Amino acid sequence: MILPRKLLLEGIRVLEPFFAPRGFHFQFRGQGKGSGGEYAWGEYTRHDRRLQLHFRSTLGLVSYHISDLGASHETYMRQLGVWEQCHFPGFSQSPLLSFANLTHDLSFAEDFLSGSGDVLRMAAVNEEEVAKERSDNLMATPVGDTQKIKQLRDDIHTQSLKDADQEKEKIHEKYQAERDELKSLATNMGSLQTPGQSAEDEKAKALSLQNEATEKYAIDFKKQQEEEQAAAAAAAQSIVYSAKIAAEENSNLEAELRLSAAQQGKTREQIYKEEYTKRTQLLTSQLIEGVIDEEEYTEAVRTETTKRLEAENREAKEAQRNRDEKLRTAREEIAQRAQAILSDPEKGPAQKASGLSGLLAENGALLLQNALNSTAAKTDEERNSLQKEHNALVSQQTQLMRQQHQIAPTITEGMRTALGQLKNDWGSLALQIKGSFMEIYQTMITSVSSG
Repeated sequence: MILPRKLLLEGIRVLEPFFAPRGFHFQFRGQGKGSGGEYAWGEYTRHDRRLQLHFRSTLGLVSYHISDLGASHETYMRQLGVWEQCHFPGFSQSPLLSFANLTHDLSFAEDFLSGSGDVLRMAAVNEEEVAKERSDNLMATPVGDTQKIKQLRDDIHTQSLKDADQEKEKIHEKYQAERDELKSLATNMGSLQTPGQSAEDEKAKALSLQNEATEKYAIDFKKQQEEEQAAAAAAAQSIVYSAKIAAEENSNLEAELRLSAAQQGKTREQIYKEEYTKRTQLLTSQLIEGVIDEEEYTEAVRTETTKRLEAENREAKEAQRNRDEKLRTAREEIAQRAQAILSDPEKGPAQKASGLSGLLAENGALLLQNALNSTAAKTDEERNSLQKEHNALVSQQTQLMRQQHQIAPTITEGMRTALGQLKNDWGSLALQIKGSFMEIYQTMITSVSSG
């Protein structure tokens, strides 16, 4: 296999007749080996003007520079308005033919070769603006998602408060109207007396009206209390409903992000890695072109690596939170079913033992599945250890079923103790696995941040 350095120097022989009369001299800058294989590069220079050439299996990156400004071959040719007439890079399988194609395109570059260089300066500014816009767009996507979720939660909370205030206002207005009605009724009581009525009749009527008013007030007061309770319940339900809407919107947003990734045939973790790869490739290109130095390059790559690991860490935490929530709900359901079995007066000790042993196995299977799913990077040794724990639970279930006909009336308390002990054991195991997983991520992030 011919080394890139040798092929690059052979290609320079093709370019030399073009550059030598114009006062440009070639300088070989270096060679190395990267993720794409071996490479070599050099540049033609004259005063503050440089033409950089990068060669791997063929002539690749070609860029034009004046002082500290630079632009790629394509950007410069487009700025000159001749890109459609260009031959480089072409699709030839011959490495040296790419140098001939470049010689053809250089005939359009008098602005760089002997002119003022103004067109190249404009091309460099435009290329920098495009690169900055792409970077800003990449960084704006996750920020926009976070702001959308926050705004949705704020809107739901505000609407819940408005609904509660409206209910309170309606109850207050109705209560005020009933008080006015009672006040009017009491006023009318005094006007019912006539000069011709006896004192006893007047007293009886007054007492009757008073009793009627008191009874009506008691009924209305009870009704008012019921309406206030109903309003409070409605407000509480509104909050629950609002929380449900927020959860659904969060779920929909997450589904949209995953759908977007799925439509590209990728996972969100793959997209994070691709974005990281693109950014590090851009930084590498800037390092080669001299836009940034090695110290700036190292710091930038370290920052991008930390961001990617933190994003993956957030993804892992969210996935673990969802798994823990599903496990909690499932175990609450098992606990309710166990309580129903223990409190069933129609079942004897043997029947209760049989039912509880089934729930014991179901609980163990849930905990095992959650532990196996808690991290994607478990070793075979860890999986074997978890499987042994599961087998131990199955063995305990078998022993319970064999002894279920011999269990004494104290089966209830004994089974509760056994379930509690198994729950604690499995809880400790799950916490250990989760803790180990989190320590790995934190160690990775700390290592990258500290260089």
